[in-house]
Amino acid sequence: MPKTSPAFSVPEALAPYAGQFRAKCPVCKMPAYSSGSSANGEIIHNIFCTRCGSYAISFNLAGVLKHRDLSHRQIANISGYIRENTGMIIKTESEVDFLTGLSTPTVAEKASKLLASIARLHPTPGVTLEVEVSLIDNQVNHFLSIADNAFPSDATADQAALRLFPALSASWAYDEAEFSFLLRDYLCHGVGLTDEVGVKGGKLLFKISPRGWDHLQATGISNASTGFVAMWFNDEMNAAWEKAIYPAIKAAGYSPLRIDKKEHNNKIDDEIMASIRGAHFVVADFTGERGGVYFEAGYAGGLGKPVIWTVRSDWLNKLHFDTRQYNHITWSADRLADFCRALQMRIEATIGRGPLKQ
Repeated sequence: MPKTSPAFSVPEALAPYAGQFRAKCPVCKMPAYSSGSSANGEIIHNIFCTRCGSYAISFNLAGVLKHRDLSHRQIANISGYIRENTGMIIKTESEVDFLTGLSTPTVAEKASKLLASIARLHPTPGVTLEVEVSLIDNQVNHFLSIADNAFPSDATADQAALRLFPALSASWAYDEAEFSFLLRDYLCHGVGLTDEVGVKGGKLLFKISPRGWDHLQATGISNASTGFVAMWFNDEMNAAWEKAIYPAIKAAGYSPLRIDKKEHNNKIDDEIMASIRGAHFVVADFTGERGGVYFEAGYAGGLGKPVIWTVRSDWLNKLHFDTRQYNHITWSADRLADFCRALQMRIEATIGRGPLKQ
């Protein structure tokens, strides 16, 4: 049997927190790591859920969601949407109504989302991946059976959740049967975008096929190792770039790219769009409220590229309302080491470790 890698492994940045995922996610009721903050007098829960991923929600709306009788299909849709829009903030009733009313993607759309998610986590072609399909439902039911307001400290259970549950949100899947259908019956045996390698110890082994990589390239999902940075090109941002943004992207296993530091002879607008198309993700820092940063983040989002949102704390309240709902990493000039660590963790936890990781 070939050497394999877990399709959805425990993110290195989150491994030290195993045993601390004691909160119940307001959406899916699965284990989550939660920390509180205050914004304009409102209490905000910053959540990293083992299924939904990273998001923030106001204290009041967390209570509203917890007491809504969400169907399994609604949970699957909301969880999938949050993981695709990592870092979003849920602050209004209308946002809750939007999430609970999400339309269910088609089978083809779910399968494409799953394939793209796997490719982002494993951008190197030829890697044999493994997934423990048959354990998902048992683990979900285990956590649903715990009636207390918080989960007991259990590092082993947390690691299992971090390894298994992203499969559901990546595919917007209802349960392990739907996930298995999308991965095996549809992607592999149906359209040939994955190749089944075999079964090992109850784990399904597979690869993204050549046709699968062609599909990903055609749909704008690349296997690049680049993290594109959209930011204000001003001297007061030099320290943030040199001591936080650049080293964080490098430490996560990617090559940082800032357009003003790239040699080219093309029209700058064309070069920016080409660079974003070829990047694995975008870090967008909104300090200085530059129009170009808004454009580049929006262009990346339209291509389906993950966007990591950051802003210096004194600019947080100046953000445009179109982007305010995203959970920005806030930073200050006197704590750049903290910013660097937070950015690396956000990249590794929501996108995955890059191919250049030492």
